Amino acid sequence: MCGENETTLMDAAAIHHVHILIFVIACTHITYSIILIQMSESMIRRWTNWELWGDDEGETLERLVVPSKFKNGCHAACSGLIGQFANPVSPMKYISLRRFYLAKNKHPSNFNFADHLIEGLEKDFHELVGISWWMWFILMCQVLAEGYGFGQYNLFALLSLVQTIGVGMYCSAVVSNLTQQIYTAYGGTNYGGICTQEILDKMQSRATKHHGLLKNVEPHMLCLKNFSTLKLNIRFVMFQNSTSLAQALFFVWQIGSNACYFDIRNDIMYTINLILNIVMLFHNSLVTVPLYSIVAHLDYHSNPPKPPSGHGHGGGGDGEHGDNKVHPVVAAPARSVDTTALLTLNDLFHKFDANGDGNIEADEFRQLTEQMQNKHDEEKMGDFAAGPISGRDCDSIFNALDTDENGGLSRDEFVHWVASGLTKTEHECEMFASSGPLQLKLMNFLTLIREEIICIQQPKNENVKF
Repeated sequence: MCGENETTLMDAAAIHHVHILIFVIACTHITYSIILIQMSESMIRRWTNWELWGDDEGETLERLVVPSKFKNGCHAACSGLIGQFANPVSPMKYISLRRFYLAKNKHPSNFNFADHLIEGLEKDFHELVGISWWMWFILMCQVLAEGYGFGQYNLFALLSLVQTIGVGMYCSAVVSNLTQQIYTAYGGTNYGGICTQEILDKMQSRATKHHGLLKNVEPHMLCLKNFSTLKLNIRFVMFQNSTSLAQALFFVWQIGSNACYFDIRNDIMYTINLILNIVMLFHNSLVTVPLYSIVAHLDYHSNPPKPPSGHGHGGGGDGEHGDNKVHPVVAAPARSVDTTALLTLNDLFHKFDANGDGNIEADEFRQLTEQMQNKHDEEKMGDFAAGPISGRDCDSIFNALDTDENGGLSRDEFVHWVASGLTKTEHECEMFASSGPLQLKLMNFLTLIREEIICIQQPKNENVKF
């Protein structure tokens, strides 16, 4: 109870409103963050098509434009400012940065770099969404600015806009500079022009000594010592935008259109504030966060994380080019096939080895796999969940089975891998297929092998079960 000539500092209704405001801010911030991360991941998934350039129609050299060399810091800043809106991550930039990461971490050539970026972004999600003490300080400043009438000038929204564009400018400049260094390391000189076929082949070839060429290439940090500052700025923008939207929702819901929040703003200023928040959501989602993801993860190569199982298109690496193999289909073979089955697999090997030189070359492998796929489509009406095995899939499967990386599959490589798959249970195969995109294609390939074995056995009137 208050005495005479006294009043309460905060009445019950105000405390109730504070509780509701905090609740609305929390819900809005989480929703805003989820939308942002989903849009960012969608943007990064588009890059997956660029993992191997030239295997799809439309992937031409004309699209591989090399960034111009920076003359000075001002040129780098202007290039980054414009580049983040024009083409923040072009095919040339992605191919170069992907090769840089694979070489530094000794990952296999078929490692899915885009999936790695998405996994890293998902791991960062709790930090991006998390609430820190300084965020409460910012919220307090926002509330005070509203109370004293400064909210109408959208100062915090403008500050966030400057920050998100600044982060995008910085990351874009770092990506362009690193792309230039990588291009130079492979012998390129045509800056600002089109990448030559020779340079592209050299960058994508498994025979190139990538680690040696890129050993002196490092991301140019410009004015930052590490990339944690970028994450801090992104978190500020995300929190400021979500709290700005949360305040508007709160006043509409709890106070109504007569609230002082709306009284101090005319329609023009309120519209500008709303547009700024929407623009920053899309800029953060499609430019800043994807650029941050690709730049920040390049900084981990000195102590690279172990690739998760099913990640990319194979396993880990242990050498200059990495070990991009999937030796057994699931775990190490626990059961063996009988002698008759091995003879059938040998017959199948000879069917693949069209020229009879004792090795299955890539062209032979692709030709027979495509024949088996066409036969399967005619008989089964194309029932593979992930779609038919394409030419690109054939190359990935061939590389996975070529354990000694000599460009051909020996009898031992082929028979051992197929046998290890045919002896697995249905459950084991399903578990393996669910562990990654290449693993699913490998299981589809194994299905084609089973069907081809039946065709080989039928003329011999054999009935072998695997």
